[in-house]
Amino acid sequence: MIIEEISAAAVIPFGTWLVAQQGRGGFIGGLADAAAEDRTFPRAGDVEDARKWLQRRMASGDDWEALEDAELDYLSL
Repeated sequence: MIIEEISAAAVIPFGTWLVAQQGRGGFIGGLADAAAEDRTFPRAGDVEDARKWLQRRMASGDDWEALEDAELDYLSL
């Protein structure tokens, strides 16, 4: 019997995970708050979809840094 380890990142879409980080504090929490408040945020999307969302919003450098940090956290699940 072969048992494969499946990461949460393989099961939970990035957008869903990010919105769940609301109230976390720091840059990631701020990004999560903004994503949760914006109906156009791709909740079922991946990191690339979130990047496109930030581009459309003409995001600041802090938002881009927060997305990079969030991606690393998400992939470490």
